[in-house]
Amino acid sequence: METKPRILLVDDDANLTASLKRSFHKFPFIVDTSNDASEALKILEKEKIDVIVSDEKMPGISGTEFLSIACKKYPDTIRIMLTGYATIETALKAVNQGKIFHLFVKPCNFGELLLLIKRALQHKSLLSETRKLLATSRHQTKIIKKLKHENSDLLKVNRDEDGSVILGEVPQTDEEFDKLIEKVKNHTSRDNDSSS
Repeated sequence: METKPRILLVDDDANLTASLKRSFHKFPFIVDTSNDASEALKILEKEKIDVIVSDEKMPGISGTEFLSIACKKYPDTIRIMLTGYATIETALKAVNQGKIFHLFVKPCNFGELLLLIKRALQHKSLLSETRKLLATSRHQTKIIKKLKHENSDLLKVNRDEDGSVILGEVPQTDEEFDKLIEKVKNHTSRDNDSSS
């Protein structure tokens, strides 16, 4: 069963978070809301949040500070900042400290915000797939290196004076070939066990 993406909306304007939560009810998201950054950090401790949408101007911890903490503690979240006071300084701080995906200027157009959240979820999915592919590639490279090292005679290419390839000792019988295949399988299963 596929789990629904989880969105966290953080804004000290309770009417705005309540309104956005109502608007999101027909979409396949789970929406959590918080009206201050301290409470939002507690939600992050309990729930696996995919996308955070945070206001910048809040009492206590600012949006930039909050997103910076979230970035360090929960780097897999995608972070979006809402602000009614978009300055270059605000944008630079949000990008550098909170590593935000996007800066969204209030007033909040729901359609644009929804599209941005969908893009953020796609981005998160692509990052996750990329990490999996890189891990698989590293694992396969490791196996190939081991096999090359342990079976260097099989992989060595010898040539005669005309440049023709001279075959070394290669499996001649089905039994020898089966032993080589078994060796490869053993390496793969050992490496899978050690990486899990």
